[in-house]
Amino acid sequence: MLRAWYRLRHPPNIARMLSVDGMTRKSEMQLLYELALNAKDGCIVEIGTCFGSSTVALGHGVKAAGNGVPVYAIDPYTHFVGGSGREYGPRDRIPLYKNLLRAGVAEEVWLIQLKSDQVARCWSEPISLLWIDGDHSYPATRQDFDLWSPFVRAAGTIAFHDSLKKQFGVWKVIEEVLASGGYEKQQVVGQISTLKKLG
Repeated sequence: MLRAWYRLRHPPNIARMLSVDGMTRKSEMQLLYELALNAKDGCIVEIGTCFGSSTVALGHGVKAAGNGVPVYAIDPYTHFVGGSGREYGPRDRIPLYKNLLRAGVAEEVWLIQLKSDQVARCWSEPISLLWIDGDHSYPATRQDFDLWSPFVRAAGTIAFHDSLKKQFGVWKVIEEVLASGGYEKQQVVGQISTLKKLG
């Protein structure tokens, strides 16, 4: 059952999206929804899924667009301790499945339960939106960018989570990417920074 406040203040699909539990802020979910809504000429790839609140936002965006853009959610769900000390693992799939089903976007999302570098080795599809929200350490974020950015089409978007927190390495990767000259910063919402790939 949707929370009454969401039902009163938002259209049904947005209310359904915002009612799921997870670690993504509501403003960030709105941004991801809008990015997915405008994704064309390629797929959406999410690196790091956890409870799936961002996955739900992406799923609702492509569902509202109705253009058949698939959302590939990549997360191995193996035991892992993040930079904040939080433990992640197989049990996180339970709220993920519940969120996808409750939000009504299970058919829009393709779950890939492997490490992102394993998937990248056999990837070939062009990407319209790349959402990097996995291991936030500098080496892992840099690796995710280096492996996946070649598949992002010209004028496509790369979004990074926890991009402003100095205890992680995401901000440093963004600075390096912008200094390379191949990308321009689009916007910052909450802890998400988005970059546009230049043609």
